[in-house]
Amino acid sequence: MLIRIHDDKVDANAMCQYIYEGKPFQGITYKVALDGKIVDEAAYFYGLKWVLFRGWYPNGQLEYDRPMRNGGDEGLGKIWYPNGVLQKEFFSEFGVRIWTKEWDESGKLIKDWILPEDGSHPSYRYLQSVRSDYVDYEKPPELVEFEQDVAAYIVTHPSNLIYYEKDFLQEQNDLIIQL
Repeated sequence: MLIRIHDDKVDANAMCQYIYEGKPFQGITYKVALDGKIVDEAAYFYGLKWVLFRGWYPNGQLEYDRPMRNGGDEGLGKIWYPNGVLQKEFFSEFGVRIWTKEWDESGKLIKDWILPEDGSHPSYRYLQSVRSDYVDYEKPPELVEFEQDVAAYIVTHPSNLIYYEKDFLQEQNDLIIQL
């Protein structure tokens, strides 16, 4: 079962693992604004950010949506301006940025960067070493179950919906998802 708790109930240890009740946290954390709106949520597997990391501006616009693995960016991430215009899109592997595109608030492309593959960039050399050490393994059953639970949570709590934490703003029932 996937547990969901307020962000202030977990603490980071010296190894950057998030700890809850003395153990590496496994579940979803969230942060709430004073008006009860969810402003940030992240999923953790054995204390490290995994799969889900997204946040919202006070106006309800999605601010960022960044897939994670082992605490680092993994896959396609996006960041938006408060007006909803895409600000940045990037792709990461093992926490290393492979490419980045950035736009100004009017939507004009202002940066288009790709990690050089000629070995001149230290991040590429690091990525090559991680890739060479990486062993593709069969996921343990608890990781498979966790990822399925997070996927189900994402489907039932889409990023384009403004929602409120239970017991906040009960007068706006059409916007409340009971968690």
